[in-house]
Amino acid sequence: MIRFLTAIIFFSTISIQAFCRQPIVLTDATSLISIGRQIDLLEDKTERLSLQQILSPEYQLQFKQSTQEVPNFGTKQTSVWCRIRIKNLSHKDWIFNVDFPNLHSVILFQPVNYNYTREETGRSFPFSKREIKNRSFLFALQLKPGEEKEIYLRIENHICIFPLYIGDMKAISEKQHPEDTFYGIFYGISFIIAFYALALFIASRETYYFYFFIQVIFFFLYGTIYCGDASQWFPAFALPLTDYGTVIISIGTIFVWLFFNSVLNTKKRIPVASSTFLISSLLQIISIPLYLVGLRSLAATINMVVAAAVFVAVVILCFYLKHEKIIRLIFIGFAVGFAIFVLWILMLQNIISYSRAVNNLFMIQYMWWMIIFSLALELNINNYIKEKYKAQKELLINLEEKERLILQQNEILEQKVEERTHALKETQSQLVQREKMASLGELTAGIAHEIQNPLNFVNNFSEVNKELIGELKTEIKKGNVEEVNAIADDIESNEEKINHHGKRADAIVKGMLQHSKQTKGIKEPTDINALC
Repeated sequence: MIRFLTAIIFFSTISIQAFCRQPIVLTDATSLISIGRQIDLLEDKTERLSLQQILSPEYQLQFKQSTQEVPNFGTKQTSVWCRIRIKNLSHKDWIFNVDFPNLHSVILFQPVNYNYTREETGRSFPFSKREIKNRSFLFALQLKPGEEKEIYLRIENHICIFPLYIGDMKAISEKQHPEDTFYGIFYGISFIIAFYALALFIASRETYYFYFFIQVIFFFLYGTIYCGDASQWFPAFALPLTDYGTVIISIGTIFVWLFFNSVLNTKKRIPVASSTFLISSLLQIISIPLYLVGLRSLAATINMVVAAAVFVAVVILCFYLKHEKIIRLIFIGFAVGFAIFVLWILMLQNIISYSRAVNNLFMIQYMWWMIIFSLALELNINNYIKEKYKAQKELLINLEEKERLILQQNEILEQKVEERTHALKETQSQLVQREKMASLGELTAGIAHEIQNPLNFVNNFSEVNKELIGELKTEIKKGNVEEVNAIADDIESNEEKINHHGKRADAIVKGMLQHSKQTKGIKEPTDINALC
């Protein structure tokens, strides 16, 4: 009897507590409502409670009314049960919306015919198997007009934030439309900048363009997981990675440090900053296995501490390099981005209230970083082009100077060649003249020798005849006729010899004239004997 009374009192207490909360009333005038403050919550830190246990009086008494418009349990691995009472006073088809696509597991239990149906989804749940195809988590409420039900929702994640809405499909689509547009802009900017960075790397082979390209790819991938589009676009590739978003963003952050270290050449210019980037990268690498073994909160804390430390390092770096334009852009980008990142982390830690704008700060910060860093790279490219143009200009000036010197040397060489050629021509003319004179001398000597021989005979016989004529006159005076005749015969003989040698000299002269005579190369009959 005592046990019976105790049970009656216990169940009466439960019934009073269960029905003291007013249900969420849905009317024809309702289009979309946020129900965060109209539900009861129970945190299951063991992550093992079943629906049967939750329905037991022990755990029913542990539910507490939500005090937040958007329930937020911060960045910790946990499981949360929601108890929701709904009364339908309309003829609409209602949709239950859990509007945080990054949740690992979302399970809705609805009572049907004294039993509970189970519908499960989540970020790693294949898009093709979802009852309602949407990047957010949607469930069709099984509510008849005038019916009142108590449904249970189980949320499991390491970032346990879950905005809850009930509305018709049109109102939910209209609610998502601005975010869909925003995410489309995010994806478009990511694609353009990734292609831009890859093209710059291929063109220049500079490593910091490659680091920038890799960080864009990893942040883009995390963005698709965070926004819930990964399971729709490339499920075979992305679904295995949906549970490792923190790992993906850690790897992307490592390439951010590598990008800073490379583009600013901190290893040579500021070793302290380079060491800070190196330590930050090592801590990021350490956080990855911590996340994989289940210490997700610790991994997230390490990432936050690293981000703060690197921000201080960047401030110091900017102080040393404050006169460079590229560092100013990087500082502005990192400072604003870090401030946005801090607000986003404060929201995740439930220090500030959740809002759709703050929830999208990660995407805004990432787009801000991409745009500012792209401008910094553009400035770097301009500096590179200017330096290259300056180097080419100096090279051109050097080439022109060398060309001028070469032309000058060529002119000097041409002048020297001309002088040497003139001298050689004069020498050649002198040699030819000397050769001519030598040939003429030899020719003259030969001719003189040939003519001198008959002339000697002519002269000798003329002198003999002169003497003979004198003897002839003497003998005539003496009247010696015989002697006169003998002398006359000698004179006659000498005259014949003179005539002979005179003709001989004449023949030599005529032969010379014949040799020097210009011919037309016409064949004509020739006396071979005379020629010989």
